[in-house]
Order: sequence, then C-alpha cells, then structure tokens
Amino acid sequence: MDFIVFVFYMFNTEGPPYVCKATAKEINEAIDNAIKERNYRFKQHSFDYEFLSGEIIRIDNKVVHQAIVKPLLKLLYEEGFDGAKE
Repeated sequence: MDFIVFVFYMFNTEGPPYVCKATAKEINEAIDNAIKERNYRFKQHSFDYEFLSGEIIRIDNKVVHQAIVKPLLKLLYEEGFDGAKE
C-alpha cells in the first residue's frame, strides 16, 4: 500500500520520473487514466480506499464518503481555503 501511495503521489505531483516525447497534456491524461483505473480496481476488489487529491483516502462508509468527504476535499483545494487545508 505504501508503494502504491508513493507512486501515485509522485506521478500526480511531479509527473513521470523519465524523459519522454509525449506532450504535457498526454502525460496528464495518462496519469489521470491510471488513477481512475487504480480506483476502479480498488472498488472491484472491495478494497476500501480511493486516490483523491493526491492522497489515498480510506472509505469507511460509502454514503458518507460520496456525500461529504469527496465534496469537502474538492472545496479544500479551492482558492481561499489555505488555512483550513493546513
């Protein structure tokens, strides 16, 4: 789990650790697709975690997670919420 967190965090924040001929848009799309695929595989195997906003989030209650946690994380990353984020 620590390795998965590390890899997805690095790709999400730093980009791939190698030089390639792909454009930044193509790299970002590939990273987003990998994150979506990882989250799908987590759900498929009833592994109660999801990669959101650069972090692995544990899903204790799916209803609470969908209705409260996801919107809250999106709100925290908006401009003007720097103090709350810290």
